[in-house]
Amino acid sequence: MAASDAQGNDFVSKARLEFLSEGVFAIAMTILVIEIKIPELSNPRSARELLGGLRHEWYVLFGWMLSVVVLGLLWAGGHRLSHHVVRVTRAIFACNLLLMASAAFLPFCVGVFARYPSNAASYFLYFGTLELYMLGLAAQLAIAKRQGALDPALTPASLSGLRRRSRRAVLMPLLVLALCLFRFWPHSSAH
Repeated sequence: MAASDAQGNDFVSKARLEFLSEGVFAIAMTILVIEIKIPELSNPRSARELLGGLRHEWYVLFGWMLSVVVLGLLWAGGHRLSHHVVRVTRAIFACNLLLMASAAFLPFCVGVFARYPSNAASYFLYFGTLELYMLGLAAQLAIAKRQGALDPALTPASLSGLRRRSRRAVLMPLLVLALCLFRFWPHSSAH
């Protein structure tokens, strides 16, 4: 551990790290909309053709809506944990980089899923990225606890609740990945 960490000094300012994280989430949520393509119409006045074109993009629209909600929930979870972290150590900073990288990568995952909705790898890419985020959040909580970087006013019951939510959050994408594995696993058939 670096001397500055051992003395209780921040590796970086908590406020600056929060600003950077907020920016990454805002940009990731904004970039998601780029995947939604405006349909080309042979008759620009045809509402039926426009609605048909938008229906053709339903995977993209669904992926966009899902990901805005997911990114919002990821941001809220990180924000709740950040509220209890009183200082930023090198390890906590590294976990935050993993969280921001996962959030920034999500628009790419949505694009792949939208383009290849029946491809198993697109599900694994999307939910694997979510799992990486959840693992980073759980690691950040464990590291903050171990390094004494959590608010000393945090009650044991509140810490227990944070740990419980963290474990559930790690299990959710794994459950979806297991369902995808079962769904897409090549089934042998008798010939």
